Amino acid sequence: MLNRDTEIIRTALDVRKSFEDGSVYDSLILRTVYMELRPQAHIDETLRYCRGSFPRGNCGLASAYLKHALHRGRVVDGSYEGLEHSVLLFEPEMVILDITADQFGGPSIYLGPVIPTWSLTWTIDVKQN
Repeated sequence: MLNRDTEIIRTALDVRKSFEDGSVYDSLILRTVYMELRPQAHIDETLRYCRGSFPRGNCGLASAYLKHALHRGRVVDGSYEGLEHSVLLFEPEMVILDITADQFGGPSIYLGPVIPTWSLTWTIDVKQN
């Protein structure tokens, strides 16, 4: 899989903790990386909603922030049982990192291959950054 799995998991744990305790929502970095990913987003509304609902609705924010923290990967959009969902994709390994899968009954952190996990059906729309 990835040579740096331990580093990736450690960073994912730290990032997830910052979302759980709410400290990341005041970060200028979070605002910046999310606006690069979703320039049309209403960032203040998004942050207000997401602050009180983690992990639900936080997949785009979390994936963009993870990309920044890890300095690699691409945020990709897909769906989970018909609901929009975003994750961080590592290429060429075709491995995903998802710290919000528990909103769908998955683990709190998933690092693994792109497969129909948890009835996950991917329609990958790769965001070029």
